[in-house]
Amino acid sequence: MRLDTAQLLKRFFFCERALLVSQAAWIPLIASLDVKIGLARSLWQSAEAAHALRNRVFELRFPSRLLEEAGADGALIELFTAVQNSPSSAAFLWSLAKVFLPALRDSYREYLELSDKIADGPTHRFLSLALAEKNEQIRFFEQ
Repeated sequence: MRLDTAQLLKRFFFCERALLVSQAAWIPLIASLDVKIGLARSLWQSAEAAHALRNRVFELRFPSRLLEEAGADGALIELFTAVQNSPSSAAFLWSLAKVFLPALRDSYREYLELSDKIADGPTHRFLSLALAEKNEQIRFFEQ
């Protein structure tokens, strides 16, 4: 079970990382200062979530400190990475608000509902914060 959890959290890590790289790539291309600031905040929150996910995967896979590439999740990660190639800033922000962030939010919510709050307390702690931040990011980008 510990390794299954690590595999799922690894998937979340790669998705978060793909989105934060895309957000970083779009910051110079966004005209509005308010949107740039919101994008930077979202990027920072995603980086914090990705860092926590990565560390938790390492904890669950102890003593191994390897985080191999996406593997079986390759197609999903390619999809998350492809958002970087959006045709316009409006399309990029719309896809964040309507597709990618809700997908992560819903996945986090389902994980939290199905996993054991005591046995996986460390994950619950940071993933609950990431879930709240995803809701905040969605509201921001929908505007």
